[in-house]
Amino acid sequence: SQWAQNKSYFIDPQTHAFQHDIEYLQSNSEKSRGEIKRSVQKLLEQYGEPVKSKIEDETSILPEDFEDSTIRKQFCKRVIEFQQKVISAEAETSDAAPYYQFLQEEGIVDLKKVFGPNCIIAPYYFMESHTLENWLPINILCAKDSMEITKQKKVPLGIQMVMSKEVLFEDAKRKKIIEEYSSLKPDLFLIWIDSFEEQSASDTLLKSFIELIKGLKTANAPVVNLYGGYFSVMLVHKKILDGVTHSLEYGEQRSVIPVGGGIPVAKYYLPCLHSRLKFRDALRAARALNGMPDNASFYENVCNCRQCREVIEIPEKDFINKYGQMKERKGRFYSIPETKDNSARHYMWCKLREYDKQKSYDARLKEIQSISGNIGLKRAIGIENTAHCEKWATALEE
Repeated sequence: SQWAQNKSYFIDPQTHAFQHDIEYLQSNSEKSRGEIKRSVQKLLEQYGEPVKSKIEDETSILPEDFEDSTIRKQFCKRVIEFQQKVISAEAETSDAAPYYQFLQEEGIVDLKKVFGPNCIIAPYYFMESHTLENWLPINILCAKDSMEITKQKKVPLGIQMVMSKEVLFEDAKRKKIIEEYSSLKPDLFLIWIDSFEEQSASDTLLKSFIELIKGLKTANAPVVNLYGGYFSVMLVHKKILDGVTHSLEYGEQRSVIPVGGGIPVAKYYLPCLHSRLKFRDALRAARALNGMPDNASFYENVCNCRQCREVIEIPEKDFINKYGQMKERKGRFYSIPETKDNSARHYMWCKLREYDKQKSYDARLKEIQSISGNIGLKRAIGIENTAHCEKWATALEE
């Protein structure tokens, strides 16, 4: 589609997956229970040693597996080459391959640029408070090896840091990470904090997160939060953070260890709180915000995004029908496809507005401060659903 044309991308090599309990890499299906998942096996074939033999022996990798510089450098090279070639390799075997080849021969496109990522990610491993001393040196060595390889290939390199929230809490360890990584001076830093939900994060965690970013910025490389919400967006507007990513209606936080979840239920993203609410809470919030008398009130006090203007004419009725319809199956309730679609589109348009640079940072901060003191909203949905605004405002002011 036109939205996907000429979009830059990078591939997360997910090398941390091999350091965890082997069961996360094994299939749970009846036919292949206990066997290595096919997707993982394909990665093992591409990445090779030292991970391939360890995982096939049903053991996890350890830091000492990467101490041999020759083995480590060859591993980094294979991980880098996988990122460079995997998309083009798929294209070469697709039905459209002859057309791509024709465009290449005619000089219309350069397939390496069309299919290649705009940035390579070095191999990386998850750092917890009690394993930092084990994995940090390996992460730095892999980063340095990757920098040598990408420099020769003349491609940009991103360094990804994946850590637990506990690491951020400890000043000495946080400073150690800043010192080690900022000395590398890569083209890009990517941050992934395990299960870092900005709405429930403490004041200390939010401030420590900002300190981490500021420390890394001394390397004069852009810093991007891979899984963040509106707090991270505000840091972008404040020019502390350079970017933030997430998926459509999810992904504002992500666990390093895979967590099973079942079928997700659509939630309504309330713009003034910058968070997704269960529908019943969203309905109470809309009433508390005086959004139900008529559509003009809804657009002014709740949301006037493109999707809401399209589906909300009689607020109380349409809000329930378009964002709250569910179906029951075996005693459990699930959102119907129309509800999911409306919620996802609403979320998309709200996010587009949050990223828009036309509104000033100061105006955004005042809005957060204002909503944090809305007593009616607190009584309607509980302070646990609104307290994050006050914490955000405090952390951003300081």
